Amino acid sequence: MARAVIFDFDGVIADTEKVHLDAFRKILAPEGVEILEADYFEKYLALDDKNFFTTLLRENGRDAGAEKVADFVKKKSLVTSEMLENCAFFEGALDLINSLAEARFPLAIASGALRKEIESVLVRGGVADCFSFIASAEDCEKCKPAPEIFLYALKGLNSSSTLSPPASARECVAIEDSSHGIAAAKAAGMKCVAVTNSHPAEALLSADLITLSLREIDAEKIASF
Repeated sequence: MARAVIFDFDGVIADTEKVHLDAFRKILAPEGVEILEADYFEKYLALDDKNFFTTLLRENGRDAGAEKVADFVKKKSLVTSEMLENCAFFEGALDLINSLAEARFPLAIASGALRKEIESVLVRGGVADCFSFIASAEDCEKCKPAPEIFLYALKGLNSSSTLSPPASARECVAIEDSSHGIAAAKAAGMKCVAVTNSHPAEALLSADLITLSLREIDAEKIASF
């Protein structure tokens, strides 16, 4: 039986993936680096900002030194913060978060987004207080599909919530939107619900449950895992 839920953020709670793509494009345009939308969603979606810039610069034969990448991450954060002020929430996401919190499920975020980006959107959605812990890009070196960020989120959740005894990975349900995210959750030993916000169902077949919308998921269904 599930005792805790860990959400991805971009593409699950908020419709922010294209916001990030537009911000990446704006920062990389002076370098002459183009990013096709199909490539972004297929190849780069799970990368945090640091790894995204490093990968794209290297693939295009540009300097990918640590100082330059750090500068790009900083510039992209400023651009993204402005764009996120008007981002939309996915159908059913806020209702699910609130219903899980009301059912006393400890909740966490495990995301490659920056902490301040996550927090600002959660506050705007009125659900920031529903989450006991946020694991963000600043916390882990390895991106999904590595399980590191989910394991870190679980550790933080056990430390900052009222879970007693501590929840094990097999008692956690992760909610994801990408194959890399699913792989990370499964590698961490968690069950995974995948929502088709960013990819079609056939790309998410390794999930334990696939849904077209989080409106179709409720606390009772989560508890049944």
